[in-house]
This record gives sequence, structure tokens and C-alpha cells, in this order.
Amino acid sequence: MKIIKNLWNKIKRLFRSSVVLTYEDLDGKIEDYEVKNLDFGNNYFGNKYHGNVGVRAWCYRKRGVRSFRYEGIWAIRAK
Repeated sequence: MKIIKNLWNKIKRLFRSSVVLTYEDLDGKIEDYEVKNLDFGNNYFGNKYHGNVGVRAWCYRKRGVRSFRYEGIWAIRAK
């Protein structure tokens, strides 16, 4: 049963819709990124001193996973 649930979750992630994320990097440059698998519950990053400081998501522009810090996220909107 656990294997079926794990497989089902992987299939759902493939078809999850993409969103446009407006993000300001540390240099002050604001850009829009089309991302998918934006999940604030499971795909976070941080360290033991500062805790949960951001989220990871698949970025189409980079063609890979990119990390976004919470204080840099300006807007999230549907594509």
C-alpha cells in the first residue's frame, strides 16, 4: 500500500500546474520565474540557526531545482 501511495504522489507531481513567481534576489533585481512543484510544506530549506528560510521549486528557466528565500518572494500567481 505504501508503494502505491508513493507512486501515486509522484504521478500527481508530474501533472501539477505551474505558477509564476515574482522574486527579488539579494542584488535587488526583480524577475518572474515560471515554476512547478511549489510546495511550502515539504520542499523547504534552511539551517539549524535560522530554521526554515525558503522554498525549493522546479524552475523552467534554469531547467532544474532553484531555491527561493521567503523574504524575496513578492507574488505568486497562476499561469
